[in-house]
Amino acid sequence: MPRPLLVLLLIWVAAAIMMTAGWLWQRRRRNAGIVDVLWSAGLAVSAVSAGLSGRGALGSRLLVAVLGAIWGLRLAQPSPKVSSASHRLLRLSSSVSKRRVPSRCASELMVTVA
Repeated sequence: MPRPLLVLLLIWVAAAIMMTAGWLWQRRRRNAGIVDVLWSAGLAVSAVSAGLSGRGALGSRLLVAVLGAIWGLRLAQPSPKVSSASHRLLRLSSSVSKRRVPSRCASELMVTVA
């Protein structure tokens, strides 16, 4: 297998494991905010891995690694004020769908909560 494909496969496997662990963690704690942090941190690590192990000009690879790391780490900062409302809405809509409420009622609930 060519090296770039191997790097992408390793990034994918690591992301799948990390996001599965995050999903299990948030199911136990009923706090979906961790998933955003993990996704963003995974983005940063993926950008650095791909940038440093890729082919091409060193400057371009370093730019991908540095900018991807900065962007991912900036997004990984938890922001409870911004994300808590959307996560609360997701929990409400999930609990509504589990109770088999007609979809019209569920959509009205989403409109009133938002």
